Amino acid sequence: MQGIGVNTSGIETQRADFSALVRKFGKPQQMETVPMGNAMGAVFNAIRARWDLSDGTRIKYSAADDRIDRGLISISTPAGRAATRAQLAKLNRGSGL
Repeated sequence: MQGIGVNTSGIETQRADFSALVRKFGKPQQMETVPMGNAMGAVFNAIRARWDLSDGTRIKYSAADDRIDRGLISISTPAGRAATRAQLAKLNRGSGL
């Protein structure tokens, strides 16, 4: 397997999700909180973090992607990231992007 993505329940579970990732992979190399709003105008802080493991594996956590009730944990190997870049280049060929 070269990569996998797992959906989370968004900011509601971000503390537990992030804590579990820290227990498993240690302190992230990058971490920030990003303000996100809902349809009612309330603002929440969503965690974003990245771990780069010694074997090249990368773990990315976004407590809230484009909605506060949906997040993502993605894990990828160097080969997986290279394959993704190649596929995107192929798809974008001639598109002007």
